[in-house]
Amino acid sequence: MPPATPDTAEVFGPYVPRIVIRWMAEQPHATFRTVEGSMLFVDISGFTKMSERLARHGKVGAEEVTDVLGAIFARLLAVAYGEDGSLLKFGGDALLLWFTGEHHAARAAWSAHNMRATLRSIGRLETTAGKVTLRMSSGVHSGSFHFFLVGDSHRELIVTGPAASRTVEMEGTATAGEILVSHDTAAALPPKVIGQPKGEGVLLRSGPTGLSIDKDQKEVPLSGIDITTCIPVALREHLREGATDPEHRNATIAFVHFDERDVVRHQLVQQIVKAYESYGGSRQ
Repeated sequence: MPPATPDTAEVFGPYVPRIVIRWMAEQPHATFRTVEGSMLFVDISGFTKMSERLARHGKVGAEEVTDVLGAIFARLLAVAYGEDGSLLKFGGDALLLWFTGEHHAARAAWSAHNMRATLRSIGRLETTAGKVTLRMSSGVHSGSFHFFLVGDSHRELIVTGPAASRTVEMEGTATAGEILVSHDTAAALPPKVIGQPKGEGVLLRSGPTGLSIDKDQKEVPLSGIDITTCIPVALREHLREGATDPEHRNATIAFVHFDERDVVRHQLVQQIVKAYESYGGSRQ
C-alpha cells in the first residue's frame, strides 16, 4: 500500500485510533482481532439542552457549542491519555475509551473517577443561553473485546461482542454522576474503592491510587502506513481543507440498536477466529 506522506500523517493521524494505527502497521490485511483490555464509555448529560438553546442563536450559537465541546472534551481526554488510554469513538456527547496492557482495569477506573472530578470542577458553564451544568455517567468493563476493520471505500473500526455490550450496559444502568463497573472490572480493583451493587455491576466509590506502571509511550511511525484508507471518503477533503466555520443544520439521524444478538455474534466470531487461525493467522 502507498505510504503516508508527512502531510497526510499530520492531517489524518489525529483522527485514527491508536489501535488501528498499530493494526495497520503490524497486520495491514487482517480484518479481525481479539484483544484483552478495559473499555470506558462516558456519556455527558446537559449538552443536548445547551445545544438546543444555543441553536436559536444561529452561527454564533454553533460557534459557542463547538468551543464548549472542544474545551470540555480536551480536559477529559487529557485525563484518560495520562493513563495511557486511547479514544476509539466519539458519539455526539459521548466518549468510548480503550485501555490495554498492565493494570488496564485500574487505569480505566482511575480515569473515569478523575474525569468525573474534572467535570465537576469545569462543568458549570455560563453561556449566552443561560447557565448549564454538565454531568457524566460512566460504564467500565474488562475482558476480551472483538475488533473488526471493515468496509470497501474505507476501513472502519467496529467494536462488538459480549464485552462491548456489557460496557454499554454498565453505562446505561449508571445515572448522572455515577461510575458503574462490571464484576470483571471490580475483581481487578482494590476492595476499598468498590461501592454498592447496582444492576449487573457495582458502583465505583473512589479511584485506585498508587499505580506504578510503564506506560506505552511508543508512537508507531506513520511513514509506511496508508492511513488515508481509515478515513471516510466524504471526510477526506473536509479535513484537508482545515478548520471550517461551525453551523447548525437540519438533519434526520437514525440510531439502530440490536438486542439479543451476543450469543449468535459470539458463535460467529468464534467461527471466524477458527477459520482465520486455520490459515496461519493470529488472534493478535
